[in-house]
Order: sequence, then C-alpha cells, then structure tokens
Amino acid sequence: MSKLKYPFDVQFFLDGLNQERLKEMKEELLRIGDSLDVLQIEDAARIHIHTDDPEKVKQICEKFGEVSDWAVEDMESQIGREKIGLITTADLPQEIIEKYGIRVVSLYYDFPEKNLEGSFYEKLRKAKQLPITSQLTLADFAEIYQQELEKFDYILVTTLSSTFSGTFNSASQAREWEENRERIRLVDSFNVTIGEGLFVLKANQLIKEGKDLDRIEEELIVFRNQIKIYGVLGDLKFIQSGGRVFKNKVLSGMIGKLINFLGKIRIRPILTLKDGRITIGGIKFGFSPVSLLFSLIKKADCEGKLTIAIGYTDNFKEAEALKDKINSNLPQAEVLFMSEIGPVVGCHAGPGALIIAFCSSENLKVVD
Repeated sequence: MSKLKYPFDVQFFLDGLNQERLKEMKEELLRIGDSLDVLQIEDAARIHIHTDDPEKVKQICEKFGEVSDWAVEDMESQIGREKIGLITTADLPQEIIEKYGIRVVSLYYDFPEKNLEGSFYEKLRKAKQLPITSQLTLADFAEIYQQELEKFDYILVTTLSSTFSGTFNSASQAREWEENRERIRLVDSFNVTIGEGLFVLKANQLIKEGKDLDRIEEELIVFRNQIKIYGVLGDLKFIQSGGRVFKNKVLSGMIGKLINFLGKIRIRPILTLKDGRITIGGIKFGFSPVSLLFSLIKKADCEGKLTIAIGYTDNFKEAEALKDKINSNLPQAEVLFMSEIGPVVGCHAGPGALIIAFCSSENLKVVD
C-alpha cells in the first residue's frame, strides 16, 4: 500500500504553451496531483507536480504543448533511506559539486618565494622552487567529519591515491579518533584529479541507487580498476623535481634528460597510473597533446560508449580543442566534464599539462 497519496515527483518542460489555456491545464493537473508549480518563460514553462499517475500528467500536458526533459522520481523509495554524504579530494567543476552536494576538500601548498604574483600556474612558471605541498591534518579531518555528520547519517570519503599522497592515511587516523567512526567509510580511489572525479561520481550514483555503505565500497573497489587515465606534460622538469615517477634522484636525472631530448624530436612520454602509482604508459610521436590523447581515446579498449573527463592546467583552450575533437569524431564518446587540475597535483604536472580519464559508460551512469 502506498504511504503517500501522490508518491511521484514529476518535473518537465512544456514548449509552445498556449497562455490562454494555462488555467485550464492547471485545473486538469490539480485533479490528479498537488504541489503544482508552473514557472513560465515566454511561451514555455517549467512544471513540477506530485502525482500518483505520471503518464496521465504527460497525456494532459501534451494537449497544451510539447513535453521535454521528462523526469520522474519515486518519493516513497526515499522514505527510510539512509542519507550518505560525500567528501572528496577530486577535481570537479563547480556545477557538479553544487548539483550533487559534494564536499570537496583541498590540500595545502605554499611557495617558498613569497613575492610571486598571478594565478597558481603563473606563479609556478616563475618559481625557482616547487611549492611545498602537504595533506590535511588529523585535526582538519576531525572538524570536517563533525560538520558532515551533523547533516548526514553516514559519510563516504574518497581520496587521491595513497601512493601519491598521505591524505588517505590522515583521513583514516582521524576516523579512529572519531566517536562515531562507524558512520564514516573511507575508500582509496587509487586515482588522482579528474580520475578521482569519475570515481566520486560513481559513488554518487551508488548512493542515489540506495546501496548501503558495504555494497558501495565493494562496487567502488571494482570500479577504480576500470578507470583509465593518461596525461601529456608540457615540461617534465616539474614531475622530475617532485620525485613522483622516479624515486632514485640519479636515475631520475638521467632518464629526465633522455625524455627531454626525445621531446625535442617530437617523441613524448605518456603518463598513466598503474595500481595507483604514476608511471610511463608509453611513448608517442607528435608535438600536439590534443592529437596524442585523442588517439588514445580512439583506440580505447572499452565496450560500448565511453564517458570521459578532461583535466587541464593553464591551457583551457587545448582542453576545449580536445573536447571538440572528441565530440566531432567519436559518436561513441561523451565528455562528461572538464576541470582545472588542482594545485597539489598541478605542481607536479606543471603548466601545459593535459589529462584524460575515461571508463565505459556502462559502468558509470550519470544521475540527476
């Protein structure tokens, strides 16, 4: 038996609305629902209503105009569902963060040279020393946990790969301090920046599907191995100096010189992640990062459609060019979002870096 008189939340656009018949349409809709809200925009309207018969709503409105952007939510499925909040270190565009209510936490960085001016990447180009980076402290995470536990029954925390940063370790230790630690679940994304962005959107999908924390964690651990990420750097000196690929300084210097030489003759290394660690995934011929990354997407071994994220530093136009090339040439691919790479990863990637992350669209469903 239905617990609500009108259990379905229906929202849609109605184009070509006849203003003279607006009152008639409202009267018909209110016979089969309540909470009716009609926002008029010239000859169109955004309509919201609660009803027990969504199809009847559509039939009525089709008499008054053209229905589009149809969305139905079963409100009864939300009754008794546990509320789970998301905390992440991922790079995501602001519209996605706001749409899904994701809490994004930023790590710390500090330039030793205090007289630098401009944006982060402008400072990075001028700096003689890389900025010093550090993860959030235990006290930082403790405060974040307390704030989010006031709003949610549980919180799910995703971090950039524990092989890249100590953030996961700090978050784990802070959880052990928390009295309500059983309400906090941590999952290492084994990824960075926009790759972690896809990871957290998968987490959001699982939450919207009503999965519990145990099931969400299980599915995320499987999904993190399905994300592919590749990057082309503008200047390898930044990742060499940061020691994220070659830990041995002598080896780093020798290989760095070789790679920089290869770059001058149009041969570029492609960086990727393997088991959460940054490594060289191959060598490609060509100067253009757009063409190099496009060729990788074109050859991607994924069944069906691809869902793609693009990350950039101070080269937004290149990111736009890559997006346009994908949209124009690969109908089986969709660019879900583009995002600037944050400072902590960006100080190692350096100015001019361009990154793609992707997975099969079958494994990541975008939810409203």
